[in-house]
Amino acid sequence: MNIPTLEHEHTPEAISARLAQRVRQNYLRDFVYGGIDGAVTTFAVVAGTMGASLSTRIVLILGAANLIADGFSMAASNFLGTRAERDDYRRLEEVEKNMSKSRPKANAKKFVRSTQPRDLTDRTLNAR
Repeated sequence: MNIPTLEHEHTPEAISARLAQRVRQNYLRDFVYGGIDGAVTTFAVVAGTMGASLSTRIVLILGAANLIADGFSMAASNFLGTRAERDDYRRLEEVEKNMSKSRPKANAKKFVRSTQPRDLTDRTLNAR
């Protein structure tokens, strides 16, 4: 039987070390979303003011104001969304830690059930 190679160690020390690491932020997605959102809304503001036959100066002022407001909005939304995601992760981590401490056998069975759809059988998991 072919035992799959694991990506990293699963000793209690290795797992604790991975959990203690900070999550690395990747801002590429934020730049893409922000750029698209900023371009679309700024275009809408400029097109609307041009359609109203306002002066070029007013169009530029409204476009710049929109860019600043959009940037602040995206930054605040990203900050709050990231914080909520981190808080939820910590809450779930605490739930799992408490479950492992209070019911270790039940938690082990839950782990085995969750890995079986991935073709990891009891025999594979218990192989040393």
